[in-house]
Amino acid sequence: MEYERYALSSKVQVYLLGNERGLAFVGSPNTPLTEAEQFLPQLSQLRRANHFQLAASMMRAYWQGKQLDLTQVAHNYLAGTPFQRRVWQAVEMVPYGQTISYQEIALRIGQPKAVRAVATAVAKNPLLLVVPCHRIIQANGQFGNYRAGCQTKHKLLMTEAKAISQHDMIVE
Repeated sequence: MEYERYALSSKVQVYLLGNERGLAFVGSPNTPLTEAEQFLPQLSQLRRANHFQLAASMMRAYWQGKQLDLTQVAHNYLAGTPFQRRVWQAVEMVPYGQTISYQEIALRIGQPKAVRAVATAVAKNPLLLVVPCHRIIQANGQFGNYRAGCQTKHKLLMTEAKAISQHDMIVE
């Protein structure tokens, strides 16, 4: 497993971990590398890498408000159960600037009664930004929890809404 720390802005840095197949983990903003152990317990020997520059530059542009589909960043699920992977794949399908509920994700994966399990799987998403779990909200419109904090979730949703509205103004 390889890692590198990248700046998304002058105040925000994240760790990226992965291998030759792509990213396996995106850390929460400004957290230590040890956060990855919760998601990738098989971590043993880590070595520094610098081949995540493309992913990092895309995330940096996204963080700064550019409308990008980060699911196109090469990534792989080295962690997670088959159920969690199905949930994460469904989350990847939520378009930029939109939100859906945990309940809707449960419906999309064919397990309508598994709303709590879906919420747990979303919380264990190892690929922040790339798998846009910030777009998943409670059925009542509340944000719910977010690994990087509710303020970050709010910032990401507002950034996406702003980019969408600016794009709409340019198109018209």
